[in-house]
Amino acid sequence: LALYISFLFWGKFDSVIFYNYEIIIPKIILLIFFLVWFLGIYNAVNLIDGVDGLAGGYIIILIIGFNFVSKQPLNELNLVLMCLLIVFMVFNQRPAKVFMGDAGSLLLGFYVAVLPLLNSNELNGNINRSLDVTPFLILTTFLIADTSRVFFTRILSGKSPMNADTIHFHHLVLQKSGSYLTTLFLIYFIIFL
Repeated sequence: LALYISFLFWGKFDSVIFYNYEIIIPKIILLIFFLVWFLGIYNAVNLIDGVDGLAGGYIIILIIGFNFVSKQPLNELNLVLMCLLIVFMVFNQRPAKVFMGDAGSLLLGFYVAVLPLLNSNELNGNINRSLDVTPFLILTTFLIADTSRVFFTRILSGKSPMNADTIHFHHLVLQKSGSYLTTLFLIYFIIFL
């Protein structure tokens, strides 16, 4: 899937904008960055789905933040997704009647991973060969930080980084607080900041 998306967008971008810096990157390096980004974000949303309501709530917060920087056609799609997630969240609170599962969290991970491409000016009729990644890096900081911390912690302790365990941030907060709602709202607050 990542390679297919890379094929669709091959050669459409010459540079990446990060804050006020425009960095010209060779296409092959940009492809490598995209593959790491795509696989990381795609799986990171799945990894935070360890507490009912966390992944859905995170995506709602991300969509609200993203609507400040996105183009109009994408805002409408985000509004539909946000409404669907709000309805889902009603039934996903403890005791949960409906679960997102891998299919749901991976779909949301896919959406977040391709947001920079969907928001590109070229998709909206303008020709701009620069891809602004700043808002996406800011909005996905929690995903990147938690997944990276867990990945490297597992490696440093001699475990496979792909093995499941309970050292994700939501597990640690739940163990310390003992409260499902405290865990959710603390993480929502951190993500919102």
